[in-house]
Amino acid sequence: MSPVHSSPLRRRPRHTSQVGSIVVVTRRLLARRPWVQWVLITTLAISITASVHDRLGQIDARRDAWGSTRTVFVADRPTDIGDLLHARPLDVPVALIPAAAITASADIVDTVARQSIGEGEIVTRADVAADAGAQAMTPAGWLAVPIVEATRSGAMVGDRVQVASDGFVLSARAFVVAQFDEVTVLAVPAAEAPLLPAAAEAAALTLLLEP
Repeated sequence: MSPVHSSPLRRRPRHTSQVGSIVVVTRRLLARRPWVQWVLITTLAISITASVHDRLGQIDARRDAWGSTRTVFVADRPTDIGDLLHARPLDVPVALIPAAAITASADIVDTVARQSIGEGEIVTRADVAADAGAQAMTPAGWLAVPIVEATRSGAMVGDRVQVASDGFVLSARAFVVAQFDEVTVLAVPAAEAPLLPAAAEAAALTLLLEP
């Protein structure tokens, strides 16, 4: 008869055996010394409490970073250049308020926009003019230039226009800031302003209305 070969026993992985040994030793230690279990529980509780306090401290720090609030005025609706400004008071964290923000209601009454203001934007002194005069409505870095159109375009105060002459655009970012008699006063970037009077003198200046 041929000898019967028994299948070799599977050996347990070494790391599994080590884990099992550690578990057994730990159980015996806790069974013989119950106070160790309470020490572990207390240590874990202290660690969790410290983590919670640290998180709460971070929340408080972020809240303090916003600081106190202050009342400013924000635009009630989209406002174009030359339009009467409509604004409402709103309490805003001081950290978010521009240095030149308008904070007094008296400074917002009967003012017109010197530049486009989006709905909800904080209104600053650079955004508004006390009246619709040409100089008051001309943004910083721009110049107010009086011109006479070769053909009247019908542009009104506050309208955005492009200024063209003999097929060339002399200024692509102008807007009307005043009108009297046959004269239309345009606000244009300072670098483009010198080009307009000569074209107007030659009766070759046209305003192209933007939608």
